[in-house]
Amino acid sequence: MKLAILNSFKGYKASSLLKDLMSGVLVAIISLPLAIALGIQSGATLQQGIITAIVAGFIISALGGCKVQIGGPTGAFVSITLGYVASIGMLGLHVATIMAGVIMILLGLFHIGGLIKFIPFPIVVGFTTGIGVNLLVGQFSDFSGITLTDSFNLFGDSPQLFHSEFINKIGNLGSNFLSISLPTLAIGIATVLIMMVLPKISKKIPAAFAALIVTTCITLILGIYSETNFGVATIGSIYPDIKPEIILPDWQGFSNLSFSKLLMPAVVIAFLGSIESLLSATVADNMTGDSHDSNAELFGQGIANISSGFCGGLPATGAIARTSANVQNGGTTPVAGMVHSLMLLLMFFVLMPALTFVPMASLGAVLIMIALHMSNFKLYGKLATFNKRDTTILVVTLFLTLYKDLVYGVIGGMIITFIIMSKDIFIKHDLDIIEGVKVSDLHRNTYLNTIITPSSNLTFMTGTKLIENLVKSASNCDCVILDLSKVKTIDVSSAEKIIKLEKKFANTTYNLQIINNNENATKQLEKMRKI
Repeated sequence: MKLAILNSFKGYKASSLLKDLMSGVLVAIISLPLAIALGIQSGATLQQGIITAIVAGFIISALGGCKVQIGGPTGAFVSITLGYVASIGMLGLHVATIMAGVIMILLGLFHIGGLIKFIPFPIVVGFTTGIGVNLLVGQFSDFSGITLTDSFNLFGDSPQLFHSEFINKIGNLGSNFLSISLPTLAIGIATVLIMMVLPKISKKIPAAFAALIVTTCITLILGIYSETNFGVATIGSIYPDIKPEIILPDWQGFSNLSFSKLLMPAVVIAFLGSIESLLSATVADNMTGDSHDSNAELFGQGIANISSGFCGGLPATGAIARTSANVQNGGTTPVAGMVHSLMLLLMFFVLMPALTFVPMASLGAVLIMIALHMSNFKLYGKLATFNKRDTTILVVTLFLTLYKDLVYGVIGGMIITFIIMSKDIFIKHDLDIIEGVKVSDLHRNTYLNTIITPSSNLTFMTGTKLIENLVKSASNCDCVILDLSKVKTIDVSSAEKIIKLEKKFANTTYNLQIINNNENATKQLEKMRKI
């Protein structure tokens, strides 16, 4: 396990530092509205959202395993955190976050980070889409000004197992639809339009930040003609006592907490945080050509969540969109992420008075855009037509995540996976590896090849082993040849890994050739190439 910061400064120059500084400042501007929106919509405060981005973001960069990872609160946790605040209280959430941090550290120290890659791709897409849809539905009240009623319960006195908060949310929105506020809806739509159009004009201007500035100005103008801003709620009107302060946990109720009730939330936070951070680090690897240390990343995430919990913050993880923005703006080392946190700290104290005028509809719109990106309906739709087995896993995971929660979704998805793929999962699987095969071309150039032949169908488990051997072999020869003559079917997890490696090799000196694949395997790989 090696921290990214320890090997980030070889050949580091003044120009590299300047790029990291500029990227850190730009990513902080992007992060500020997200941290505010995520803090409020998580059932906490905007201060807690910003503090999470500051504290956890700094530590994730300083002690993680990915050079360009940007950490903080993310949309994936909003609905989960909101539910935990209601069930175990804010102090319970802080303690559960600290416990989750300890779990993450243990996962890293015992080198369990690599096991995350064995989670089937349809399950990851299924629960990610489910979390995104749940977040999307949860923002419509602020986005449109609909007044929700606390008494709505579609399931009545039925057993708790059959209750669904998601369905209740939809029913609540539907039954109160006539309370919609047209001025609020107009502000929300304006925010979305700005965030959609501005990147097409200039990608250098942070769309969310610009949208908040424009819609805040519009709301201030409305305030000139009406003391109530024509019914458009702002942060200040909902939370009148906002000031730049760190809201530390109130530990007086610590002795009254039931740790048995905190264990499952801690496990869920650790599980989701681990997956999302490693997914984000993987995305960063694909963009930079670097390779993160998954165990070091979990160690850093653990320290970050412990620190966030003690500082009154929320669960934190690596943020894919912010990490991508960091890479696109020239960030190359953890310095960029640390500067991002320090810049947020400065803006926290300087801009707090102005934040009271930000309309709640705009914050809802920002999170709706995050939710749409997270849901990735285009990817979900393409995967849903891959094959019957993977489609079943995908749909079951999504349904259970929406109907109940993430835990039900992942466990249910894994159970279905093992049931319908048992024949391929538990069969003995070997890789026939022939190294040092010399081949000469017409110009009498001799190439050293490695031929790898899987002995059975490829699943999410066997595909991972295959990829590891392909990567290992690539460094010792000119070309790796993947012989699929004995493979009849390829599941979506394996296909995704093979095509991702194929694309990665296309940008390097390594070469990957796929031969002898049957018609079915060819179709499955072609489908994945188009996703």
